Amino acid sequence: MVIGTFDPNPAHAARAVGILKNAGIDVVCGVLEEECQRLNFIFNHYITKNQAFVLAKFAVSKNLKLTEKSGVQSRISCGEANANTMRLRRLFSAIGVGFNTYLSDNPRLTARIGGKEYCGKRLLFDASLNCIDNLSGNLFADKFAENTHVVCGENSPIERQKFLAAKGVNLLKIKSKKNSPDFWKELKTHLAELRISSLMIEGGSEILTSLFSAGAADAFCVYQSPNLLSESGLDALPENMWQNIKNVPSQKIGRDTMYTNLKI
Repeated sequence: MVIGTFDPNPAHAARAVGILKNAGIDVVCGVLEEECQRLNFIFNHYITKNQAFVLAKFAVSKNLKLTEKSGVQSRISCGEANANTMRLRRLFSAIGVGFNTYLSDNPRLTARIGGKEYCGKRLLFDASLNCIDNLSGNLFADKFAENTHVVCGENSPIERQKFLAAKGVNLLKIKSKKNSPDFWKELKTHLAELRISSLMIEGGSEILTSLFSAGAADAFCVYQSPNLLSESGLDALPENMWQNIKNVPSQKIGRDTMYTNLKI
């Protein structure tokens, strides 16, 4: 019997070795251990940190713009990059967007692969619950609506909370100040308590800047198109946040370039 790596959960770690040996089975441990740990990076983080693993994923133009105009969706990624994103989505327990992205893109936040559609939890970051006037979008009206959770402040307007609760909308209330480091820490811990092991954030300039400013992204994946958008378009991140992103390995995905510090 060959074992690559042990379960990081102390309740289970290495127990199987003793059971197998007592049964007279030869056991070899640690074969391709690093590679095996990479395969299970989300679970390992979730168990050892008691927090959800958070990935920041977004696409930018050659001149680092998210959109041609604020509030309007811009097609940036090529087909191969979009397909790669779908495979990446399939790894994560939850996918999240900010309210402005919800309004402009009407996203489904599902993984669509091989003619099948998969949907984990979907998080909409909406501190003031402005979504009460916009419940016709996919996140609230498609066949996966029950998987949608609205992340809001604990002190968000109580009447809006009651209205959404009456509509059957799931609320995930956070005590800490919006966009603060404590906000992200509390959210990641709360998600783990709900057994949501991982979250893929698809920004949104505001939510991405908050995430990187707080040092709360455990990893990132950025697709850069060779095409330009207008210089008056919306910046993905402040200029000073790009250095670490551009200093990681890159690879071509179709005509786009993907920068990521995920080792999978």
